[in-house]
Amino acid sequence: MTKMSALERPRILGDLDANLAKATAQARTVAEKIGTSLSAPYVLSVEHATQEPETVKHRCSASIGVVLYLGTLATLEDIFKWADAAMYQAKAAGRNAIRFYDHGAL
Repeated sequence: MTKMSALERPRILGDLDANLAKATAQARTVAEKIGTSLSAPYVLSVEHATQEPETVKHRCSASIGVVLYLGTLATLEDIFKWADAAMYQAKAAGRNAIRFYDHGAL
C-alpha cells in the first residue's frame, strides 16, 4: 500500500512477489512512477477579472509512504496507521521522498 500526503489516496498493490526483497523493489518502482507522474508540470489557465487569461505551469511534489503487508495479523486501521507513519517520514525527508514502514520498529 502507498499513501500520499495531501492527496491521502491509498493505492493497494496486488500480486507482488512473495520474496520480500523483490516485493520491495516492485513497490518502490510503483511509488517512483506515481511520484514522477505527480511531479510533471500541470498547465493551468488562470483567468483574472481585469486581465487576459494567463497560462501558468505548476509543479507539485509527493511524500509517499509504503507498507508491505506481510500477511501478519493486522487490522486495516493498523495498515493505514503504518502507511501514515511512513508518509510522515517521507515528508520529513524532503520533497519527492519515498519511505517504507519498518515492521522491525514495532
